[in-house]
Amino acid sequence: MRADVTTPCLLPELDGQVDLMVSNPPYIPDAAVLEPEVAQHDPHHALFGGPDGMTVISAVVGLAGRWLRPGGLFAVEHDDTTSSSTVDLVSSTKLFVDVQARKDLAGRPRFVTAMRWGHLPLAGENGAIDPRQRRCRAKR
Repeated sequence: MRADVTTPCLLPELDGQVDLMVSNPPYIPDAAVLEPEVAQHDPHHALFGGPDGMTVISAVVGLAGRWLRPGGLFAVEHDDTTSSSTVDLVSSTKLFVDVQARKDLAGRPRFVTAMRWGHLPLAGENGAIDPRQRRCRAKR
């Protein structure tokens, strides 16, 4: 399947059904200078993740919030310069617990892990509903 993770409401049938989500999205900031062996052989769209490298990561975090079941696990790789931004992004959703920056074998912060907290908010539960859920449910 070919899909664009930045597409709103991608695969709504997966909402709350996924146990584990691991992502290695394009995460290099657009202005970064790459080693020639990378720049000459890897496709641009597989490497660059927007001005700050967070565009695709942000979309993936949104999908993880929708797709993961309560207790589901999430891991996303990121540029070593955006570790704190990635932790802040995942934490700010208030959908995850145990959000942690992790280091690669070279000791650089390169990925974040988290666990999906609680339950998917549904209409009528204290009036709370994640706006992404509302949009996707309406299109089903």
